[in-house]
Amino acid sequence: MNDEEELNMYHLLKRLLSKDELSGLSGIVIIEDGEGYVLFNQYHICKRKNMYKLTHFDTYMDLDFFSLRNAIIYATLDKRNKIQEAKSVLSLDRLLEGTMANFDLHSALIQKTKNNENKVLYQAKLQEDKTKKKHILKQLSNYAREVKFWQFRQFEQAKK
Repeated sequence: MNDEEELNMYHLLKRLLSKDELSGLSGIVIIEDGEGYVLFNQYHICKRKNMYKLTHFDTYMDLDFFSLRNAIIYATLDKRNKIQEAKSVLSLDRLLEGTMANFDLHSALIQKTKNNENKVLYQAKLQEDKTKKKHILKQLSNYAREVKFWQFRQFEQAKK
């Protein structure tokens, strides 16, 4: 959507919804801005190099995430004051980043090595990386389902 379309959409919403309704919606929506995303009118996510930087408007929170999805999950859990779960997502995100780096390293080593013993060792490490990645993604998917369910509930309540 370009700036003119966004402005037209804003004016349309302004005519359809009262100021209080618009204000209420800003607390539950995720809006894409020119630099990234604004979540719940409290958080901002933008891409910096190969990471996603999450900042909170009212605090000094400034976190880097390997995945945009994980940053959104973290922000949603933080908004709901589910601090332990949010910390777990941050930890899982960092584990995923390390696992992916190991995966890339072991894949490259398999391609480069001529020694069969080393190749078998690297293949075992690669399989370990795949298993670890699968386990991490499963845990993150559980948090994603919880967050998605909460967001849908918020939209349903906003409709009433």
